[in-house]
Amino acid sequence: MAREIDPRTITWEAHLPREEPVEQSRPGMNTRQKIAVVVIDILLLAAVAVAIGTANQHPDQFTPMFFKVFFALFLPILGLGIFTVKKMRSKQPDSPGQ
Repeated sequence: MAREIDPRTITWEAHLPREEPVEQSRPGMNTRQKIAVVVIDILLLAAVAVAIGTANQHPDQFTPMFFKVFFALFLPILGLGIFTVKKMRSKQPDSPGQ
């Protein structure tokens, strides 16, 4: 015989999958790496601003000009960012309390 289920005891949490703790395979970033990421983000925002400003000077070719200028700036900034973050890697990450 089937067991009756009391609908008052069922909660939506009971039907959610259980979350397993995620193990970090890589150590966290140190303070110098975090600063480098913020600087790279600012440089990317500046690249967007320069690309929009340059594209506004050529309204008939706005989209191609934007992409030309933006990607000409984006790729070196991204490469510099990846290189810088890897170069600033230390043996021990900063403790979470800092």
